Amino acid sequence: MPLPEDTHAVKSIDDAADYLLGDIEWLGHEIGNASPGHESDLMRLLLSRVTLNNMFQFCALLDAQGTMWDVNHAALRGAGITRADIHGKPFWEARWWQTSVETREQLKAAIGRAAHGEFVRYDVDIIGRASGNEIITIDFDIVPVKDRDGNVRFLICEGRDVTEQRRLERSCVSARASAAARAPARGSSGSTATRFSAAAAEAKSRNTANVRKGTSIRMFRAPEGHGKLRNALQS
Repeated sequence: MPLPEDTHAVKSIDDAADYLLGDIEWLGHEIGNASPGHESDLMRLLLSRVTLNNMFQFCALLDAQGTMWDVNHAALRGAGITRADIHGKPFWEARWWQTSVETREQLKAAIGRAAHGEFVRYDVDIIGRASGNEIITIDFDIVPVKDRDGNVRFLICEGRDVTEQRRLERSCVSARASAAARAPARGSSGSTATRFSAAAAEAKSRNTANVRKGTSIRMFRAPEGHGKLRNALQS
């Protein structure tokens, strides 16, 4: 694949099937010209693009107003869309967020908070699997990116699929709740703990009665020959 002649030229979004491979080839060429401690500006850009597009989690780059400028391949594949579909458009209009009005409003509010410098994180259901035909739960966060003057210029959005993890957590909570609900029924039907408590109470009652009658209650048995030894010491 030929190397780009002008990396500053503005052109249409390339959604060709082999654009990911093109980035890898260009990066390989730039690394071949690099040396320890020395790299080209193009190499730095390609390192970021290759890394971004080969990440397992979803990742997107927005400006501080929530306009989407880049997204990785995993997120595009999950929603069944292309970069041309969402490039330069509000993030909340993308297919991932078309699960409900509440989901989109929550995202808008989160972007507003992040634009003021706050790190935002929450779980949310999005359209993100089977080429946009399945809803998943993601652990979603927005990281504000500031310039040298401390102004928020960009927002990095990340999402990790936690659908199965959250399902297992809900199952465990449900199982514990069911076990707790059944526990009183088992205790009232004569469990070991209940029988032990009743026996202890009965024994305490007998001991109290014996004390009142003047009966000596011996808690420990003296060792064999203890009386003979005591007599010998007293003589």
